[in-house]
Amino acid sequence: MNKSLKTVDQNPKKGKVECNFEEFPYFIPSTKNLKEQKEIIFSRTVTNSKGHTLSQEWIVRAEHGNHLPGSFEADVKRALDQLVFDIGFETVLQTGSIKFSLYQIADILGLDHGGWTWKRIREALERLKTTNIHSKHSFYIKGRDTYIDDIFTFLEQVRFLKVVEGKRTRHATCEVRFSKYILESLKNHYIKPFDFGFYWSLKDPIPKRLYSLFDKRGYRSSKLTFDLIELGRTIPLTPRPPSKIKQGILPGLTVLKNRGYIKDFAFLKSKPMKDVLMVYLKKKGEVDPEVKEIADSLYDAMVRHLGASESSEKRFRKISETIPPNLVYRAISEIKEEERDGEVRSPRGLFFTKIGRYLKEASTT
Repeated sequence: MNKSLKTVDQNPKKGKVECNFEEFPYFIPSTKNLKEQKEIIFSRTVTNSKGHTLSQEWIVRAEHGNHLPGSFEADVKRALDQLVFDIGFETVLQTGSIKFSLYQIADILGLDHGGWTWKRIREALERLKTTNIHSKHSFYIKGRDTYIDDIFTFLEQVRFLKVVEGKRTRHATCEVRFSKYILESLKNHYIKPFDFGFYWSLKDPIPKRLYSLFDKRGYRSSKLTFDLIELGRTIPLTPRPPSKIKQGILPGLTVLKNRGYIKDFAFLKSKPMKDVLMVYLKKKGEVDPEVKEIADSLYDAMVRHLGASESSEKRFRKISETIPPNLVYRAISEIKEEERDGEVRSPRGLFFTKIGRYLKEASTT
């Protein structure tokens, strides 16, 4: 496979993830003023399984002189989720830790191998270790049907190892040990299905966060209602009025709708005059007709202009479902022009190369 295609077929897989971190704020989605973000204080009132009203507080604090985890840390954490699922929950529970290479994390993230990549991943893992969480009756332990009141970190330990292989010494091996509460949550199957492939295809932090939250809340109903102020604090966004929250999440909602994950959404006023967001999720097995029509049209355009083989048809279908239409049509248009100049030997191969390059360019802007 052409190496530049890594982001096209990247992680087309589904798995499962721990539920608490889908629910509560931990990662700052915006890089603006990130270095000034030292603390998240999130509170709400919920009703537990016994019908009792419960006041919850979830406080996330950066280590002195540091800042909170941002969108890059969110992706590194998601890569760890994928590794845990790949290894198997039961295997991870035996030791409470996983060992991996930074190459694996880089490959999952679609990043080049190199010193700057290792530095970013290493710092992200260190930040996940040093960021404290104070759960005041917030972090749920399913096996005990109780909410934890304790201070802990997502990663209990991060070790960078030097591995000697023959005459070569590798410094890119890491071992992380998870918090006892994370492990207990996995042990008691407080986990949910998760589409890693869809998550990685979203690219931007806000739609990624909205997808994670909607997917966590949507296990009971395909219709979700959010108070806008509370949703803004859950993401979390910096404190702002409902109109600004709407402005901040509208592009992410539009992406999720265009991609067919949600059927529709609406901003409404509820009693007593609260601003709310209504989200209508696609039901299991349901395909949004408009999204399917766009994907089918893209697929037909690729087959018509580039021809098809048994191996390329599957890749065409994947691209039609995951790649923005403007990039597909741009690549086809450029290839047709280059063909007129007699510069194209393999239209399909050139097409895949161009798509890979466009995605790489988009990820660095």
